[in-house]
Amino acid sequence: MSSHNVQDRATRRHKRPVSARKSEANRRNALRSTGPRTSGGKAQSRGNALKHGFFARDLFTYFAVQRENPLEFQDLVARLREDCQPVGRLEELEVEHIAICWWRKFRLWRYENAEMRAAQGEVGVRGRVSNPREHLHPDHKELIILLECAEKEIQSKGEISPALKEKIITSDPWFRELWSDCERRAREMANERQKEVERILAEEAPGIVIAEAKDPAERDTGFQTARARFVALLQVRLAIESLVRWTEQQYDSVMNVAYEKQAIPNSEALDKILRYGGTVEKELNRGYERLERLQRRRKGESVPPAMNLSINA
Repeated sequence: MSSHNVQDRATRRHKRPVSARKSEANRRNALRSTGPRTSGGKAQSRGNALKHGFFARDLFTYFAVQRENPLEFQDLVARLREDCQPVGRLEELEVEHIAICWWRKFRLWRYENAEMRAAQGEVGVRGRVSNPREHLHPDHKELIILLECAEKEIQSKGEISPALKEKIITSDPWFRELWSDCERRAREMANERQKEVERILAEEAPGIVIAEAKDPAERDTGFQTARARFVALLQVRLAIESLVRWTEQQYDSVMNVAYEKQAIPNSEALDKILRYGGTVEKELNRGYERLERLQRRRKGESVPPAMNLSINA
């Protein structure tokens, strides 16, 4: 060996220490590093935290990796490694196998939720296409037609004809109470409206004494006719609104029941969930059992032979 090569090797073994100035410059340069920018660089750096990954290297396919974070899997492996304290290659592999089983259980949970969301989405689409008013009870449809005729009579003649009013009231026994309630509410709203007008007049013309102007106005026939017409129209519209609201509430109740019926996946999806979940659960239990046997053997404890029972119905 030449003296030149010996000198080079000695130089490599005894490198000069980095100066404080150079070390500080290196730190400043590192802070400006952005990491990988290209898709290839990001894909390559994604697996930097993977220490072993013998079983997990194909766990994240191109499709799944769009919705699953490999770093979360690595965090799961790290936590399991901290809990199980594996020693040696075999125990490390078992811990990774256990992590994959848990990861598959998480996938199964997402799949089950996706099945329910898809089924409820179909219910929602049908509900948006349908109009709640289409589900009106036939008696309510006829009653609304009568009320709409009454509204036209009020607008043209100022009142409802006695024959039509009798037909409306006797159309359904329960409606008489609703009709009276709508009349009471209409009168209250008319009184509130009159008070609001009086308040505005008092603010705009404080010299006018409202009490003096109120009595002649209330004795005026035109005023009374207009007020009665307003109350009658309001009563009819409140009745129509109440019928439609009741129908919409019934419709919402039916839709809620339809949503709740999708809280469990259909038989095909449920069969898939049970079979896949049972397989994963079995593999998870086997993984923990194998890890326990390896650790007991490493500690010098007696390990009984594994039991493999097969029960056929």
